[in-house]
Amino acid sequence: MNKREIKKIKMEEIFVDDEFNSRKRADESANAQLMESIKNTGLLNPITVSRNEINGFRYFLCAGFRRYYAMKNLQFNEIDACILETTDKKHRMLINIVENIQRTNLTKEQEGLYYSQLKNEFGMEYSEIGVFVSKPLSYVRTAINILAVIGKKYRVDIVSDLAKNTKNKKISATSAGLIASAGGSLNKEEREYLLETSKKDSFTSGDVQKSLGMIRKGINVYTAVENINASYHLEVKGLYFKDNKFKKDAKELKITQIQLLKDILSGKRCRIYEVL
Repeated sequence: MNKREIKKIKMEEIFVDDEFNSRKRADESANAQLMESIKNTGLLNPITVSRNEINGFRYFLCAGFRRYYAMKNLQFNEIDACILETTDKKHRMLINIVENIQRTNLTKEQEGLYYSQLKNEFGMEYSEIGVFVSKPLSYVRTAINILAVIGKKYRVDIVSDLAKNTKNKKISATSAGLIASAGGSLNKEEREYLLETSKKDSFTSGDVQKSLGMIRKGINVYTAVENINASYHLEVKGLYFKDNKFKKDAKELKITQIQLLKDILSGKRCRIYEVL
């Protein structure tokens, strides 16, 4: 295990290689928020550096690029740093990747990039990566599949299942994972059609799974989606509705549920249902 210490070091003694940073894209609004936070409360988490033996600098910046630049822009001369006793490039890169993976607001695209780096540059197996980042093997595999199979145009629209809602027209991570894992069952055009359909608030990850099930049985993707959209079945408090017809009295339904039924009867495409 490498020894480490935390202390203040001079900014001018740190060598910064921006190509080394695994997190390439800068989020300007997040950077501004970080600078404001540092002005108000100081730097809460130290950057990570290692001993440096080249270019006349004493330290090499391994992780904390945003914090470093925020402090530099605020014209600080010193910064709190965790100092590692290593000069190994591979170890430095691993530290950078791990710190970014541990962030809670990573996109699926960013996760896939980091996991792919661990797999391709460090030769780690899916199971090893899972243990390393405390994620299930299936989670790691799905993130890498999404990066490999789904185009940039759609990757930027992938959000967590909780963040998916009726207004943002995004693709839930579960839906994206299912589509990415379909492999040869879908060609590019069919995959993009299913991704586009998944942006609709009424088309759930369960619908994606049902569609893929039909596709594996030989039904084409367009017919599968049409069949799902035609399945307007609803069961609420034991009351059964099918084909836009009342089967029993609806007096016991809540107002929101009554409105839902009115919408269904008027032909609107909104539904909360269990396909029977």
